[in-house]
Amino acid sequence: EQAQRLDAALDPSERGEVTIDRRIGEAEYVRNLVVRVRGPGAESIRSAPGQAAAYDAKTQTLTLRIGPRVAPVVRATPAEIQRALAEDATYPIRHRVIAALATETAAKGKTAREKVEALLLFVQEFVIDSHTVDPLTVLDILADQRGDCNEHALLFTTLARAAGIPAREVYGLIYKDDNRRTFGRHAWNEVVIDGVWVPVDPMWGEMTLSAAHVRLGAKGEGPDRRLALAGARMEVVSLDREPPPSGGD
Repeated sequence: EQAQRLDAALDPSERGEVTIDRRIGEAEYVRNLVVRVRGPGAESIRSAPGQAAAYDAKTQTLTLRIGPRVAPVVRATPAEIQRALAEDATYPIRHRVIAALATETAAKGKTAREKVEALLLFVQEFVIDSHTVDPLTVLDILADQRGDCNEHALLFTTLARAAGIPAREVYGLIYKDDNRRTFGRHAWNEVVIDGVWVPVDPMWGEMTLSAAHVRLGAKGEGPDRRLALAGARMEVVSLDREPPPSGGD
């Protein structure tokens, strides 16, 4: 309770958050979103899988179009695919436990998409949501079965690569809730299906990513933009929501 009060008392910029001018409802039901962003780091955001970015230097305004209907299709280059299948100390994809688990889980699907769906479901159900201060290795995650969005993304990347599916971790922001009206830090993944980068979120088991995600960058690729947009402000231009199953909001 003390931690929650302390967190609520901090300025959004100190938490790396971005405020938005209106409520947009539960994140998982936001299908397409267009916003204007003003503030620090707006000029550094780029178009990527799941979003189209356009920065106007005269007005110092970033226009972000997020969602499957408005975002560009981004094809993976051979070099990107090679990096997204690589093994290193972070992604020990040939470790016998990891290789066996990846093979067993991916075998539940026939197509690449079905294999990704099986891996998403496994990670979502296997990792118990728990905030971690110190980063965990993949083997730590398998042993403890706990972690936050970073651990979900790390485990998914490792299992996907072990199953022969190019995958990488991305970081950015996700809409938190209607009480604060803020986007806060989050991590998810991108995989290559039929030569195209597809954003997915193992934390929520999303094969079709909600448009409440703002991508800032990819882990290990280019400058680190994790704090980009901290303290910036968003204005909703248009919003397309899918009604919740209950029919309510």
